[in-house]
Amino acid sequence: MKVYQRKTQKVMDEAQYQAGLLSFLYETFLGRLLLKTVITTPIFSILYSLGNQSRRSAKKIPKFIETYQIEMADYQETTYDSFNDFFIRQLKPTARTIDTEPRALIAPADGRLLAYSISPDLTFMVKGQPYSIGSLLQNDELSQEYAKGLCLVLRLAVTDYHRYHYLDDGQIGEQRSIKGRLHTVSPISLGKHQVYAENSRHWSVLETTNFGKVTQVEVGALLVGRITNHPLTTFKRGQEKGYFSYGGSTIILLFKENQVTIDPDIWEWSQKGVESLLSFGEKMGECLK
Repeated sequence: MKVYQRKTQKVMDEAQYQAGLLSFLYETFLGRLLLKTVITTPIFSILYSLGNQSRRSAKKIPKFIETYQIEMADYQETTYDSFNDFFIRQLKPTARTIDTEPRALIAPADGRLLAYSISPDLTFMVKGQPYSIGSLLQNDELSQEYAKGLCLVLRLAVTDYHRYHYLDDGQIGEQRSIKGRLHTVSPISLGKHQVYAENSRHWSVLETTNFGKVTQVEVGALLVGRITNHPLTTFKRGQEKGYFSYGGSTIILLFKENQVTIDPDIWEWSQKGVESLLSFGEKMGECLK
């Protein structure tokens, strides 16, 4: 999987977590049968999640860190009682630099970003697949507000920091949780299914100081136990919004027309279908008003 590294201005090949297993599940008859009948069922997800909350699962942590070269110096020093405790690990306060310029649009999490213009018929592409904002939000009135706007898709890999944060100061408006059959968002699977049609997700309307009315969607993936959002009514830039339990996950940001612009390098690589690697707090665009 090719990813644009902004710091080096180079495109690199990024190793995918359990790539062999995903290839089996999505590219073989037996694998697809298991996906349909067993793996995407809620009970399987619950049992797998419980396994990663057990004390025995903590034994997987050292090998995981070594295999994926996770920089543990960025994280708070603590003892993890389970693999899920490790998965939702917290950064040290100095581990990420948050751009405090009011006009700067910051990444709400670590991840890989693709940017899309929303066409008049309210469709956008997620890894080559047409997807309706209406079907994502299941709210026609809200969906129509983002016609000709901008859609940002930030994919978190299993190896990433899995807490996410607010991109600006503001107030929380309408919210909704949508149940779904859990599905993976790893790149190998993206060409095989409509990614979000079967995923559990939660969206929040954010009335922000600098970027207007933004809708943020957190999308659960295969084997994610839950999406946890903190119960807040107001928020500050960089404040933690919530976290994903075990699994790869995705955050989608929707902006109204003429509200924000994306940095040229990210936009250029997005047009080529190449994700840009971002860190939480990093500038990825700016407001236009």
